[in-house]
Amino acid sequence: MTDSRLKPLHAATSLIQSNYFSRLSTDDLKLSLQVGKRESLKARPDGTILDGHHRIAIL
Repeated sequence: MTDSRLKPLHAATSLIQSNYFSRLSTDDLKLSLQVGKRESLKARPDGTILDGHHRIAIL
């Protein structure tokens, strides 16, 4: 069985956009990660987050 946990690509201390995303509501953050959205959550098969890591770190 493979490990299905998400892994950040960048260290939490390097998340420079966190200030912007921290202003959004939890619901807005969750909606922005959904499949079909322009910048939805994207991850490699090994769980490495490619897009959405700032929002995941805030959630």
